[in-house]
Amino acid sequence: MNKPHLIIIPGNGSSDKIWAEKARDYFGDDFKSVSVQYYDHWSNGGELIDMKVELNKLTNIINSLDGNILILAKSIGTVLFMFSIHSKSIGPSRIWNW
Repeated sequence: MNKPHLIIIPGNGSSDKIWAEKARDYFGDDFKSVSVQYYDHWSNGGELIDMKVELNKLTNIINSLDGNILILAKSIGTVLFMFSIHSKSIGPSRIWNW
């Protein structure tokens, strides 16, 4: 069976970057590739995720990958992922059913 790609979508806080990178390192060998969603507000001093900007980035990440994907999301990352499905930016058929 082909391994899916893992996309890690962290929570809002900049400390969640560390969580996401630890998860990336832990799961790295188990997937075809592992991508972390890095939020713009972490580097520009903002307090909250910009859903529109981050949805566009997430869509671009997924569209650059072939095959199935698996999502590991935390907190606002879960909301972003659900928004991507609701807005039809990501087709549910791409999501790997474990």
